[in-house]
Amino acid sequence: MKQIKTYHFKLNPTRAQEQTFAQWLGSCRYVYNLCLDYKKQLYTSHKISINKNDIQKELSAIAKEIAWIGCIHSQTLQEVTDRLFKTYEGFFKQGKGFPKFAKRNQYQ
Repeated sequence: MKQIKTYHFKLNPTRAQEQTFAQWLGSCRYVYNLCLDYKKQLYTSHKISINKNDIQKELSAIAKEIAWIGCIHSQTLQEVTDRLFKTYEGFFKQGKGFPKFAKRNQYQ
């Protein structure tokens, strides 16, 4: 049997680091809401369902144009779209609620 060790570290960020983390989280929430709105609009107006890879390609183009989105690492933005599509998957496969827009205090 293989034994796996884990370590727990407690972060003690400075105030500047806390502000940076809050900005990143707010940017991720904005990107989540942007992608959700874009996906909903495409489906309601054109009956097109966009896939995760296409949305990530468009998001990378947006990140190059908008500086405060571009400061977030690309893998973090990909995780935001993954979260959105997991929510859609839960809606269609497991009958969970339709994806909602992320509120400021609820997005972590």
